[in-house]
Amino acid sequence: MDFEVVTPKGSKFKSNAVQVNAPGTLGSLGILPGHRPLITSLGIGLLSYVNEGTTGHLVINGGYLEVADDKLVVITETAETPDEIDVPRAEAALQRAEERIKDNQAKKGQGLTFALEAKKRALARIEASKLKKTTV
Repeated sequence: MDFEVVTPKGSKFKSNAVQVNAPGTLGSLGILPGHRPLITSLGIGLLSYVNEGTTGHLVINGGYLEVADDKLVVITETAETPDEIDVPRAEAALQRAEERIKDNQAKKGQGLTFALEAKKRALARIEASKLKKTTV
């Protein structure tokens, strides 16, 4: 199936894929060729795809996934490959997020949701930075 990832900056990635796994807002989604039409929301996390026996990965920041006519399109705010991730920056973001979580829990502040999302983004980026393309 045709597979494309689009961000506000334009097309980030375009290829064929025999399988795509994406972080849905209600759990993981697995999409194979011939999947029925679908539009769903995405969460923050690791998206993986298999093409010609190779598995690749992208960290996405929410968005939407659409499947129609054997074409899958992901529309997301940001998408990063493992090679693009600045690990020290992600680790610093994780530390800041954890500090914000503690502060908001102590103060019962409303920034807790934002801090939890920031932590999830940082953890996904750190996890993805350890991945390389693998042959299946």
